[in-house]
Amino acid sequence: MFMSNTLTIRIEGGADMDANNGCGLFKIYSNLNHSCCCNTMNQGGSIAEVSLYAIEDISEGTEITTSY
Repeated sequence: MFMSNTLTIRIEGGADMDANNGCGLFKIYSNLNHSCCCNTMNQGGSIAEVSLYAIEDISEGTEITTSY
């Protein structure tokens, strides 16, 4: 679960891009199911938060899915 339900966090200001990557486990986000044809996208706002946006209309009762 840890490797599949985490998001990459890019820490700004370093010369080596690979060395400035980390990962974060976001409690609510990690409960979403994965889909290759997901109905949301995520965007990290900072090290401590991630925003989730619908990329299509999601009807009531439809599972909210993402790609991680």
